[in-house]
Amino acid sequence: MNMRLLTRVALLALLASAAACHVFPMTVAPSTVPLAPGEYTELQPASGSSTGFYVFFVPFSTRSSVDAAIADALKERGGDALINVTADVSMTYLILVNFITTRVYGVAVKVDQGEGG
Repeated sequence: MNMRLLTRVALLALLASAAACHVFPMTVAPSTVPLAPGEYTELQPASGSSTGFYVFFVPFSTRSSVDAAIADALKERGGDALINVTADVSMTYLILVNFITTRVYGVAVKVDQGEGG
């Protein structure tokens, strides 16, 4: 009985040691679209994310992209663009399944419709 318990504990330890997570800062940008000062109204801080996953290194969801994360952030705050943008990517490895999450942070802005637009 003790050998069976020891085997299970060893297997659990092996599985736990095979899991890993990494976070990488990706980019910093002044805005998601070209904007001049005075062309927009700041709304609120916004953040968004998107996650994709791989099984046996084959992508089953390619949703993990900066564009999808920006769209998520804008949907949350109702803006037209983001300013003061930063992004990071986190990768979680669970033996045969990998998750990749892209997160974007910034300030949502509404583009003013002036004489030029």
